[in-house]
Amino acid sequence: MYLNFHVYHLTNLFFFVFHLSECHFSASQGLREEWLERTGPLSNEENILLEKFKEMVNKQTGDYPYFEERFFSSRLKAGDKTSQEIHRTLQAFSPRFKKIWLQDKPRLLYWQNKLLELTDSPKMKKSLGILARFFGTKPSQKAAKVFLLAGLSKHVGGFAVSKKQIIALECSSVPPHRADALLELLTHELAHLLFDKGKYKKMLNRKTAELKKNLDKEEVFSRPIEVCINEVVFTNLVNGYLGQKFFNRNLKSFAEKRLAGKKKITTYSDWLFYGCLHMLDKTRDYLESKEQINAKYLDNTCKLLEETTKGRLH
Repeated sequence: MYLNFHVYHLTNLFFFVFHLSECHFSASQGLREEWLERTGPLSNEENILLEKFKEMVNKQTGDYPYFEERFFSSRLKAGDKTSQEIHRTLQAFSPRFKKIWLQDKPRLLYWQNKLLELTDSPKMKKSLGILARFFGTKPSQKAAKVFLLAGLSKHVGGFAVSKKQIIALECSSVPPHRADALLELLTHELAHLLFDKGKYKKMLNRKTAELKKNLDKEEVFSRPIEVCINEVVFTNLVNGYLGQKFFNRNLKSFAEKRLAGKKKITTYSDWLFYGCLHMLDKTRDYLESKEQINAKYLDNTCKLLEETTKGRLH
């Protein structure tokens, strides 16, 4: 897959306001707090604008409630009334965002150039080959757009919008010596783009529908159940197995330290670590025996989530 890397002011401004507004569960409270610390407290007028922004964005449709493709661009093209209203809100926050942009843009431009080199590395190609065998499919040859965004000072994050062939990476704070961490994140999001579909997706939907019925709920840890299962699958594959094999990462050791002494899992992030702690060995067995993902693998993951939500930890 060919990747095009972009650093756009408009896209970064959109997500700056998105995180400040806390309009979706994926909005980062950490980013909001850090950016307000860097730019100052919100005025009453700004708080009103953010509430209106939250209402408008939540009316959007797509892979995510906030997704609006025209904001993944260097400039805004003509759009509907809602998009124009959102854009006016962005312009109102532009002076505040300038303080962030002046510091973060040079770092994003650095990674824009560096990632072109890193994505052609053998470890990336081998990783995608292992994942393709596990999911029983060939990687798409379509081009994908990767948008680089401002992020937390001690964190890298990202997401993928499969239907639009879009990836976003929050990487402005990543120092040059942590290139492996960023490449691991890119591999994780690229894996979603390439393999989070088709036969696997149908199997995932079927198994999570059964789990929702068993639990009599749609969400756990403030996330849809299918998101909780899906992310543990991809976290084990990329951040767990491939992380240790190619990206100098020992996620299982980190998870053990993170969860030490905890008698109950109460947050989504802890669930991901717990899921890795208890599914990584099985994942390794599948990958090293060249076995494809199947219903049994998802059954094990669903059973783990069901027991975890009921307070029965292993």
